[in-house]
Amino acid sequence: MEKKKVQLEYINLAYIIGTILVVFGHSYPLNIHDVGIPEFMKIIQKYIYVFHMPLFFFIAGFLFNYSNSISSIGYRSYIKNKAIKLMIPYFILSIIGILPKYIIGDISINIENVIRVLSYPRENIWGHFWFIPTLFIMYCIFGKVIKANESRYSTYIYIITSLIIYFISINSNLLAINDLCKYSIYFVLGTITSKLRYDFEGTNNLYLLIISLILFSIKGNYGAYFNKFIDILIAILMILFILKYSKSIINKVENINIFKQLKGKTYTIYLLSWIFQAPVEIILNRILHLPWYLVMICMFSTGIIMPLIIIKIFKILNIKNIFFKTIIGIEGAS
Repeated sequence: MEKKKVQLEYINLAYIIGTILVVFGHSYPLNIHDVGIPEFMKIIQKYIYVFHMPLFFFIAGFLFNYSNSISSIGYRSYIKNKAIKLMIPYFILSIIGILPKYIIGDISINIENVIRVLSYPRENIWGHFWFIPTLFIMYCIFGKVIKANESRYSTYIYIITSLIIYFISINSNLLAINDLCKYSIYFVLGTITSKLRYDFEGTNNLYLLIISLILFSIKGNYGAYFNKFIDILIAILMILFILKYSKSIINKVENINIFKQLKGKTYTIYLLSWIFQAPVEIILNRILHLPWYLVMICMFSTGIIMPLIIIKIFKILNIKNIFFKTIIGIEGAS
């Protein structure tokens, strides 16, 4: 197991890069069109949003196959572990998030609203939480389907099926159906890449970034299906770029303090970042009306630093309660 961890250190770096991109994307003021943000900054956000979540689903699929946990502990135990690590934080933090909304009068607390918040992930109090049930449902589906059929031809069936679902899509947020359609292809590609034992070697990867930027520049001119096709190409190119880049520099950064500080903490940062970013956005942007760049700097810094402080507090206080650690993602899924 230790050998596997060493071999996959670059995955930790890719997770860190992806998480930083997520926090950066969430650091834009909500009234983005009214605060004087330059157009190039808006374009950067749109570009990042094409590939940063596909990266997480791809890595999840890659590790899903690489770990081979279902074969060792069984499907039920595997899903139970994922439910604890993913869905407990989702439910608890979502319910907690309803309270401030109730206090300021944005939502009324009743069974109907609570059920809706939890069953329509995109309408959750914490919007970025949609990723959690989507990933959990993928583990449930692919854990059963892929592991039940390991034939050579099944690989092609999974790719074709997920591509069809990706392009057709189902326009419903109930139980993350729309996101399952949109992102399953990346989980499948990650799984298949792991099966093929592709190791992301190579240092001359700049062409991947350049091609993705060229494709992004022509997006939006030829209809919805063309845009979907361009999006998936950009996402795949950038996933390869980030993983290859991470693999090529991991030996240089693994002893750097910032890598050590962030390693293994990306799930907590993902969970808690917006909880701290949201009040910063409200105070600095909507109340104090500070310049957009100061708001973004403060939101980004808060989104990274505060979750790390929470983890530090847990360590200082020597909190070992698994339930509380699970809620904030210290026992989170990778």
